[in-house]
Amino acid sequence: MNNNKIQSLLSWPIRDVLTGSWNKEYKFDQNAPFSFKLVDSHIFMNNLRFELKKSEELNELYSHHLDFMAQIQSTKIWLKINDNIMHISLTDVYNSFINNLKSREFEDQLFNCNEVSFVGPMGPFKHIPLIQCINKNVLDKFVLHNVLKSKLPTRSLRVITKGHLVVSHGEDFRREDEIQIKQITSNGILLMTKDDLLVNELAKSKCLNFKLDIRHLGQFIENNLRLPVTKEHDFFYSREHMSEFYIEESKIQRTLSYNSDQTNEYYLFCRFHDMQGADVVGTFRAFNEKVTEYFKHFTNTNAA
Repeated sequence: MNNNKIQSLLSWPIRDVLTGSWNKEYKFDQNAPFSFKLVDSHIFMNNLRFELKKSEELNELYSHHLDFMAQIQSTKIWLKINDNIMHISLTDVYNSFINNLKSREFEDQLFNCNEVSFVGPMGPFKHIPLIQCINKNVLDKFVLHNVLKSKLPTRSLRVITKGHLVVSHGEDFRREDEIQIKQITSNGILLMTKDDLLVNELAKSKCLNFKLDIRHLGQFIENNLRLPVTKEHDFFYSREHMSEFYIEESKIQRTLSYNSDQTNEYYLFCRFHDMQGADVVGTFRAFNEKVTEYFKHFTNTNAA
């Protein structure tokens, strides 16, 4: 099957994967702060898995882009642990990361510093966490491949976004700080801060109050995920029109970014069923429903 035939017969999600665009990020609208990757939706991934299984030609085209697997397998790493030398491949590091996504059992091995050499058992050794050996672009490809091979659970829905929320905390919610929103998922929203002190302060509160402007998100939903003009200021922030939700601090899931040693990013995940604020939760759920409809459309049409 030649490239012209691929272009004419397949939907754009399938075409992009078969032509090597695995890390591509797609925007719903150029004026809106929302984007996604194919691996962020079970709709796209299940459709791609189905197409690859039914066609040997498509599966062969897909396999042409798996060179990175051999490259990381051939990259050797030596670890010095208590004067003993352990020999592994870079694939082992990526597999540990994948397993850690599923069970959180490899955080110490990945994030704690190790004596690492890429030269040989005699060194030289660098004192670094193994997570620093992971390349973001290769990781995205590795995750997509593992999802397609059912070695990693398919994500239901994840949309990348950006903006700021206000979090009130402390006694009688007297203290206010800003925190960033990074993702909207099928189960909740992912927030991020680079302020270690803020993370510690939030942990002292029994309950947290988050304020955000959901008017533009509501308009975006009503307008079928289109935004006629670019919003000049923060999409989720406006002191004059703030909605709010409450959540018990103990219900928030906390994780470090995989490259937190470089970015200092700390993630806070708030699940919808733990959030008290019908307007906010309802708007986010309506957004997810609209996005799901949007994704289903592109697995049933050849429209680009």
